[in-house]
Amino acid sequence: MSDISIDNLENGQEIEVPYEVTGSATITTGNAAIVAWQIDDKPIHNIPSLGGASPTFTFEFTIGEQDCPQVNTWYMLSVYLWEVGTGGSGDCTIESVTFKRIGPTPIPDGGGSHG
Repeated sequence: MSDISIDNLENGQEIEVPYEVTGSATITTGNAAIVAWQIDDKPIHNIPSLGGASPTFTFEFTIGEQDCPQVNTWYMLSVYLWEVGTGGSGDCTIESVTFKRIGPTPIPDGGGSHG
């Protein structure tokens, strides 16, 4: 089975957004078909490879406010690696971490005094 490493985000970590996630993936069988990330049940995003010698390559992507809009809320990040192995099998490796988004609470529009 292949291996995914999320290098700068750990379970229980508190982050402000935007937050750049870095990591690497090592393919042990077959060839990588898709590498992607997802927050909770939101849309899945493709991760373009930054390079590195096969079978290991590095990646980075940014978690934005649209991905985790609520301050002081826990979210789960999942990184997926689908590979095409012998005979076309589609093995999938998943690495997940749970983190808390922190930071200032956004001020709603129209909150000023009227004269």
